[in-house]
Amino acid sequence: MRILLVTSDVPATSSMPGSPRPFLLFRHIARRHEVHLTTFTSSWDRYQAFMGYEEVSRVFQGVTLLPVPRITSFWGRQRHRLLQAPYFITRYRCADEFRLLRLQISDLAQRRGSDVVFASELPAAQYILDLRSLVRVVDGTDAVSMAFRRQAEFAGSRMEKLRQLAEARSIRRFEVSTARAVDAYLVCSRADRDVLQSYHPDVKVQCIPNGVDTEYFASNGACAEGNSIVFTGVMGYPPNADGAHFLCREILPWVRAVIPDIQVQLVGSDPPEDVRSLAGNGVAVTGMVSDVRPYIQHAVVYVCPLRFGAGVKNKVLAALAMAKPVVATSESCSGLDVIPGEHLLVADTPKEFADHIVALLGNPDLRHRLGIAGRKLVLEQYAWDPRARDLEALLESLLAGSQSASKKSSTLS
Repeated sequence: MRILLVTSDVPATSSMPGSPRPFLLFRHIARRHEVHLTTFTSSWDRYQAFMGYEEVSRVFQGVTLLPVPRITSFWGRQRHRLLQAPYFITRYRCADEFRLLRLQISDLAQRRGSDVVFASELPAAQYILDLRSLVRVVDGTDAVSMAFRRQAEFAGSRMEKLRQLAEARSIRRFEVSTARAVDAYLVCSRADRDVLQSYHPDVKVQCIPNGVDTEYFASNGACAEGNSIVFTGVMGYPPNADGAHFLCREILPWVRAVIPDIQVQLVGSDPPEDVRSLAGNGVAVTGMVSDVRPYIQHAVVYVCPLRFGAGVKNKVLAALAMAKPVVATSESCSGLDVIPGEHLLVADTPKEFADHIVALLGNPDLRHRLGIAGRKLVLEQYAWDPRARDLEALLESLLAGSQSASKKSSTLS
């Protein structure tokens, strides 16, 4: 089986910012099949870091870098808005350029002899929809429309709330039309699947859950230091930025009332100015780091204070894999088969969240028990290879069905 993987940005490895989902799924599939990657990139540094990773050449037979789409003209954006297009179409779909990019991807698929074209995440889906001679698969990963709808609940103004709700509606339309058009539409949790299937009776969505690289994210035995907690993630991502504010503005005052010397690290790339402004009084904002594992390892407690979002939170799986005691909101646990009190502690109000942090900082036995249980859970249920085998079986089944239909059509004609 020959697969052309299309991504809207260079896929993350376990050591890079962003979700490693496409890379780790296809790392397994590439053992038996031929995989080619075609991608855009958000930065040349990211592309070079990716190409410098030794496993890349073993996973992908070839990597083609596409030119970053230009921002659409003002009137072009208004036209797409009138058509209720989502932001990744409104902002970047210059007509001539879009046609050329689709032709380039089609030509790549033909030259590689591709059987399957696989788009990772919604922005990449628009480039493969016309490749009807191939098996077309889109991994939406999350119910993105649901994430925007939830984000609207925390909007700072009525205008911002209306903007988020309008965007949620536009993305929902694109999710439905895409899922109905392709051979398979994937998400990473049953909750996301159920949301998308509720949109339209013809929408069929399949779940390939997320996993965690349990070899990369493993404790090195180093001792945690002081009264320290850590929160990791791409800080330019709105749910993470909101979580950082929720932690520092609403949760920390309750913790400081009991533990004045609490130390907090917000670790992740692209922190906007309002997140950088949280630094000080025991809070450090690191920006991008080369490796998040030392920060997780040296913290006593890992926290995930997300209030909105969608899909499975890889950051929680990574912390559990490193045997860290975790305090998380219900939203942070969405899609995970975790038991509060057994694998981690869960709270949604600032006071309850703070109480859990204080309890863990003062109770080594509880930290140890949760850490052991969390690591055991991910080893048993969240390794990537079983997920990749499920995806491989799905792709093989779709290809076999497509080939059978083609033979039947040829016979009838």
